[in-house]
Amino acid sequence: MRRITKPQAATLVGLLLGLTGGAHQAMAQGATDASKVEDAHVYVGLVTGTANGSDPAYRNGSDLSTGLQIGYQFNSTLAVELFGRSLSLFPGLQDIFTNNRNYYPDDHKGLALRARWPLSGGFHAYGRVGVGQTSLIGSKIDMPKLTRTEGTVGGGLGYDFGQHWGVRLEYIRFLKSDVNNITAGVEYRF
Repeated sequence: MRRITKPQAATLVGLLLGLTGGAHQAMAQGATDASKVEDAHVYVGLVTGTANGSDPAYRNGSDLSTGLQIGYQFNSTLAVELFGRSLSLFPGLQDIFTNNRNYYPDDHKGLALRARWPLSGGFHAYGRVGVGQTSLIGSKIDMPKLTRTEGTVGGGLGYDFGQHWGVRLEYIRFLKSDVNNITAGVEYRF
């Protein structure tokens, strides 16, 4: 069995300290980068997905939904967000050639409060509550456009790619319209 001399031990200890110091520095840099995502910032996002519910607009299944949001993240947990969602691509199309006179949810513009919980490795979960205006359009040309104030609740999962970019998968329930909205999207933080 070979013995390690004092100079060799000192060299090994130096190498280990150098390696662990470098690893610690890299981890600290990663933590610094991750903490920047948690700092106060403005963000914008684009989403696309589906809307579905008990409304006659969805009798043939889900419809395309797109949306935009702009928000302000106060700290690592709390954000406020202005958002808009389309809720049906061609509402009332099936009633054009019938005598049915129905109103269908067309889009929603609202304000939401979002609470975020960090998970691990850049992942986070969040919940949201909000209120806004849902536009309703009629199946016939002579029907005026209506609006309805309603609450929204939901939640989602997100992943941060670094300081500026992230993705999220989200569910929102429009309470009076009885609409479920599932979207995926990208987010850019300033």
